Amino acid sequence: MSENASLLSELRMSWVGDLGEESRKKVQQFGLTPLSEYEGLRTNLARSLAKTGVWAMKDPDQIFDQIDRGQSYNLLVGFKPSRFHAGHITLGREIAWHIKHGAEPFFVVSGHEANTFLSTDQARAKVGEFWKTVIRGVLKEDLAFPQYVYSDVDSPEIRSLKSVVDNKIKIAELLRLYGWNAGEITMNQLNTPGTLTASFLLPQLISPEKPTLVTADVKQVTHAEITNKVARRLNVSPPSFSYRLLLPSLKSNNGQRMSIEVPNTAVFLGDDPEVNRKKLIKAVSGGRSVNEQEKLGGNPHKCSFFKIADLVLKDATLEQVLQACMSGKNLCGECKNGIVEDITSAISGNRTI
Repeated sequence: MSENASLLSELRMSWVGDLGEESRKKVQQFGLTPLSEYEGLRTNLARSLAKTGVWAMKDPDQIFDQIDRGQSYNLLVGFKPSRFHAGHITLGREIAWHIKHGAEPFFVVSGHEANTFLSTDQARAKVGEFWKTVIRGVLKEDLAFPQYVYSDVDSPEIRSLKSVVDNKIKIAELLRLYGWNAGEITMNQLNTPGTLTASFLLPQLISPEKPTLVTADVKQVTHAEITNKVARRLNVSPPSFSYRLLLPSLKSNNGQRMSIEVPNTAVFLGDDPEVNRKKLIKAVSGGRSVNEQEKLGGNPHKCSFFKIADLVLKDATLEQVLQACMSGKNLCGECKNGIVEDITSAISGNRTI
């Protein structure tokens, strides 16, 4: 491996290993395995998955066992029917990685969390849009469209399973686990754990001979915990969970996340390239003063711009950018102007580099 490639690899591992206080608490409370700390015969496999942005897993070995044996496993992917943004590229990279390693994908589009009715046909259309925009458009992956697509408010398979799941969950248990106040909680909130649990367990009931992996982020770790409790009560094998990094806000490097509810913090895949170019040029970077940066180099660890670049540019390009940044050769403005057109072109699905 070249020196530059090592720098890029080390930076990516530092991202997945740099756990904030909230994530560290979740690791300890729910027994998650940070991939940066994974040790054993499958360290290379864990590090390969970490490159897609996955920072931790729950029960990773049952999935890694299947990969080692060359056998298939179920992959449950869920998302809301919202606008696609840069965060969906991280999800797409993880999905592509798993499919290439033998996963059978199951998609659940959540009308429940979006507070809207969503037919099964509409869910298939939304996944089709995701496949065209992210998988084939941005990532250029020639992967078959998934066979299993569901709406969590319309598909009879999920509605029937939710009835079974609901009978295995006590309200007092939910209040305790989620920290809810009984006097303030709504019926819609009470319904969320059962709906998500039914979605997470669906692949295991359709293909019980294979283990299931659920893609998630750390905000869903409590949903994972109730799912595992219900699975044991139903005598169903609990699924594994993977937790991917959330992208930082374009406007801050102090831990705030990209949010579709605050549009100027996010890059949307359907926006005009010029709109995204302007956002990226203004994005917060890890720059210091001119004198400090020329002497000490830039700080890509805190650069939201470089994290977007890492989603869509090739490693050879990223290695050159990283070397110029950390050596102090390029200042942040020079770096942005040098690759911003490539990034916006890639995000719009016209990648040529």
